[in-house]
Amino acid sequence: LTGGANRAAYDRDLQGYLEGKHFRMVLLDMNHLKKINDEHGHASGDEAIVTVYQTIEKAFSPHGQCYRLGGDEFVVLLKSTKASLYEEALTSIRTTLAEISTKRPYTLEVAAGSEVYEEHLWREFKSFYHEVDQKMYQHKTTLKNVRA
Repeated sequence: LTGGANRAAYDRDLQGYLEGKHFRMVLLDMNHLKKINDEHGHASGDEAIVTVYQTIEKAFSPHGQCYRLGGDEFVVLLKSTKASLYEEALTSIRTTLAEISTKRPYTLEVAAGSEVYEEHLWREFKSFYHEVDQKMYQHKTTLKNVRA
């Protein structure tokens, strides 16, 4: 759908990042996809997914790779572990999606979570992934509370 990297590419590329011993992972989840599909049709939902993917990819592409895991979930693998790079890219994503949303009948928004993987700190990748996923869901909850 996006024309970009998918879950299979992520699974393949992740092994190289794990061998490198440290990297930053960013998990992103698109908000409101069900509402977009229900109110504006699945073609609009697909268009929203593509737009969000392209926005994420553009923000992070100089420093890493964006993958669509499926549905409205995305992951970015970054060789750089700098928090400032992550924060700048996230700001760019939010700004771009807010601008695009002014031209659409729906709002484009993502929740994000990120953490640095260092092999000596994490006994298993599964625990690390869970930590990043929890941070993303905390951000999603914060965004919902701000809107409420």
